This record gives sequence, C-alpha cells and structure tokens, in this order.
Amino acid sequence: MFSDAVTVIGESVTIAGKYGIWWYQASTGERLALCDDTETAADEVSAILTPWVSMALAYRTR
Repeated sequence: MFSDAVTVIGESVTIAGKYGIWWYQASTGERLALCDDTETAADEVSAILTPWVSMALAYRTR
C-alpha cells in the first residue's frame, strides 16, 4: 500500500492466519485487522505511514 501524497513510501501488507482465523499483517509482523475488516486495516496502515509521509512532505516544501 502506498500513500497518494508520497508514492515512494509504502507498507507491505500480507495475509496471515492460524487455526482458520485470517488477518492482515504489516511488514513488521503487526496484526492490522481481521480479513473481513478492510477499513480498520487501511486505517492502521495509514497510521503507520503518517509520520513518514509527514516528514517527506515537510522536506518537499523546503
């Protein structure tokens, strides 16, 4: 997943599961949300990327 504002910053999201329960997982191994909750997963990725995108946009405006 990539930010629309800074397309060179992104996060790898995979699907992982155990015992028949499936979830979205960030590249760090953090569980983002169950697979039936894409909105929460997207919100979590946004929260992960926000500091990086903010820094990139601040640097761009210099």
